[in-house]
Amino acid sequence: MTLEKHLNQLPKRLRIQTIVETSKEVLDTIQYIYQDTLLVAEIHDTYALYFTYDEQGKPFTLSYDNGSGVLSHYYYYVSYQGDVLGLLTTEGELAATYLYDAWGNLLEDELTLIGSLNPIRYRSYYYESNLSLYYFTVSIL
Repeated sequence: MTLEKHLNQLPKRLRIQTIVETSKEVLDTIQYIYQDTLLVAEIHDTYALYFTYDEQGKPFTLSYDNGSGVLSHYYYYVSYQGDVLGLLTTEGELAATYLYDAWGNLLEDELTLIGSLNPIRYRSYYYESNLSLYYFTVSIL
C-alpha cells in the first residue's frame, strides 16, 4: 500500500510538500514552489517540472528536467475555459492530448511520458494522478 503525506502552507492552503511512501520506504518526495498562488515548480527526487502562465493565469509553458539538468520545453494547448487539451513541442508537434467529460474525467488521451507527468489539466486545475482527483486551493472566509 502506498501512502501520501501532504504538508500545506496556511493561510492560502497551498501544498508545499508531498511524501509518497510504502510501509518500508520513501518512493518520492515532491516540493512545490509558487509565485503568489500559481504553481511554478514541482521538484521530485528524480525529475522536475517548471511552469509559466499567461497574463490571465492560464498555463503557457511546461519545462521538464529529467534529472540531467537539460530542459525539454512544451507549450500548453488550452481551451477558452482553461482546459488543457494538449502539449506541443517547440517544433509545434503534439506531445500529448487530453479529452474530458463535463466533470473533468479523462475520456481519451494520447499520453507520452510528459503527458502523464503533466499535472495541470481540466480547467487548468492540478490533477493528483495517484488519487485520480483534482487538487483545489479554495478557502472559505
